[in-house]
Amino acid sequence: MRCVIVLEDQQVEQARELPKPLLQKQYPHPGYSPGCEWERYHGLYDRPAPRYSRRVAVMIFVGDDSPNLNFLLSTTAADISKALLAKRKRLEMYTKASLKTSNQKIENVWKIQQEQRQKLNTEYSQQFLTLFQQWEMDVQKAEEQEEKITNMFRQQQKLFQQARIVQGQRLKTIKQLYEQFLKSMDDLEKSHESLLTGAQNELKKEMAMLQKKIMMDTVSI
Repeated sequence: MRCVIVLEDQQVEQARELPKPLLQKQYPHPGYSPGCEWERYHGLYDRPAPRYSRRVAVMIFVGDDSPNLNFLLSTTAADISKALLAKRKRLEMYTKASLKTSNQKIENVWKIQQEQRQKLNTEYSQQFLTLFQQWEMDVQKAEEQEEKITNMFRQQQKLFQQARIVQGQRLKTIKQLYEQFLKSMDDLEKSHESLLTGAQNELKKEMAMLQKKIMMDTVSI
């Protein structure tokens, strides 16, 4: 009766160096009782294992007693199940790690963008507030002057003209500042879009690498 013993990669070189008696003692067939003598030893053969990522070797013996084939098959099936379970756990670990890294990158990008928007809004809000306060003070000053120089028409007219010029300058300054604000916001949005595009490209690369790794692991099963 022919029987087969499968060795893993790390056991192959060790098995090659053992003489036949020690080899039979080191790797007895599970279907035979202890002390069973083999009639013939066919040898140790290397072969690639298409469903495993490691190289395996087989030892083929011939004996009188019939081996317990069901035990051998159940043992081999258990080994295959363990290998598949290990691969599945590795794939889950790779997937979780990749998704965690991608989420962290996206969160960092959004956080940076939010901080930059807040900084820009704070900066321009303070400038607008200062200008509006100055403008209000100028208006109040013009009204006070109007009451004081009601009997001095020309001087009052001159003061009104000066107030209009000042207000026009303030309005011009506000307009220029507003245009600068819009331009800065536009530049910031473009910068954010560029950062987001870069993050999305990195995410696509990560997902492509993950898909490739999954396909390679799947093919190697």
